[in-house]
Amino acid sequence: MTQFELVNQLISNSSSEATKSLKSMIKLNDDGDGSAKSKSELLVEHFLKYKTNADEKVVCKKIYGNHDDKSLKALGKLLMRLKDKIYENLLLDKNLYRSDSFSELRIAKSELQKSILLCNVLDVISNKEEIEKICDKVIAKGKEYELYNELLSAFEIKYNIVSTNNDKQGLHEIDKEMSYYDRCRSSLFKAKKTYDELLIDLNLKTGSSNPELLRQAVVELEHEYRFTQSANIMYYLHLYSIHYYQSLEEYDRSEEHCNQLIDLVKSNKAVYLHSRLGVTFLQLAKNNLLSYSFNDALSIVKKANDYCKTKPANLFRLKEIEFLANYYSGRVSEAKNLLTELGSLSEGLTSIETAKCSFYNAAVSFLLEDTKTVNQHLNDITDIEKDKDGWNIGIRILNILNLLKSEKFELVESKIESLRKHIERSERVEEVSPRNRLIFQILLELGRSSYNYEEVYEVQEESFELLSSYTNQYKWSVKSPELIRFHDWFKAKAKNQAYELRVGKLIGKKENEEII
Repeated sequence: MTQFELVNQLISNSSSEATKSLKSMIKLNDDGDGSAKSKSELLVEHFLKYKTNADEKVVCKKIYGNHDDKSLKALGKLLMRLKDKIYENLLLDKNLYRSDSFSELRIAKSELQKSILLCNVLDVISNKEEIEKICDKVIAKGKEYELYNELLSAFEIKYNIVSTNNDKQGLHEIDKEMSYYDRCRSSLFKAKKTYDELLIDLNLKTGSSNPELLRQAVVELEHEYRFTQSANIMYYLHLYSIHYYQSLEEYDRSEEHCNQLIDLVKSNKAVYLHSRLGVTFLQLAKNNLLSYSFNDALSIVKKANDYCKTKPANLFRLKEIEFLANYYSGRVSEAKNLLTELGSLSEGLTSIETAKCSFYNAAVSFLLEDTKTVNQHLNDITDIEKDKDGWNIGIRILNILNLLKSEKFELVESKIESLRKHIERSERVEEVSPRNRLIFQILLELGRSSYNYEEVYEVQEESFELLSSYTNQYKWSVKSPELIRFHDWFKAKAKNQAYELRVGKLIGKKENEEII
């Protein structure tokens, strides 16, 4: 990001009140007579007017009358000075503690950090008694909000004061508390770190998480919660429990934890953040998606939308759930519109998220009989292919289905052979799912039969029963990249019918046969 883009972002994303105080600060520091706007004022006005369309050369010419190298260099220095003013302005109390911009937890954190800074300054000019009073206030509030870094910093300052008083008992008491809260901090950091790693894995791979590893994480977090009684540890305990029960397909149990998590975030000041409430609703929406309750998932997405806007990763995950819920409900036009909406967020998407959008666009284009566009979107995909048994095979199979639709049989044979080699390579390092292996075997059989769908469907009747069942290792999963359900698509070809999405609502452990 260039200096121009950074300053533009800082101004564009600031609240109206913060922008107002910035303008006042600029005027106050202006050396002119006030008859004309300063260069900094002109620059701020340009950013506010044009936002993402702000042009460096245009504003340079407006301020300096030219956009040659000398003028651009001068603009660079102006941007640096303006950035410093923006930072200074944001650190003013009236902006730092603004309740309409920050949560109570973030404001408390800023207050404590400022108090600790004050203690360090007072260490030179004031008596120890005043510093200790400030530390005691920080410690009390740090405990209340579970702000362990600030809490421990205050304890450390207080420890240094007590050590000069020859108070051995006082040192022992502080050391005991510091050890306890250091354990709380370490436990919370570990919980966050391992959960972040879990999310990275879930984002990269489509397969189910290992239930045993999730169970172990739940047990460990339960132990840490018993010791710390930390609401933040409980937050991660609920998140892990949700993933654990989802891995077991016990969606009623995971929904219980979703609702408990929502209550925890709403009611506890040490946990509540606007974005965290978004995460909780996001988990509930995902749970309904996994249990095929698509309309319920869409209702929850509406609640979560406002809470996810400020976090690009959360917003993408939410829109992804909304897309899949619409897609599997048969609302293909709505699903397509959502992909267009996601495309407009391209600057905020990661390469993996962009690749997923391309794949989803390919699936929608396949349903709309647009084989050329399917191919274009599949050619845009790179990063998610690292998931050998998930996205990689999903991309290959969709490509084969698209070629079959176009009756490009020589290319089909080449792609099936390529899929065979990929499966052989993949099985050396990780297991290929039984479903993917069975689909590959059916595609091989289709080639041998000179693409006689009806014949293969009859001969492979037992295989198709396995693929269409919900309760075995060959079952289809809503979170898989198999957006074109192979068994339904093949059956439609065998019956000489148009393919329709046949994703029903789960009843217990069985999927009904209604087309939603």
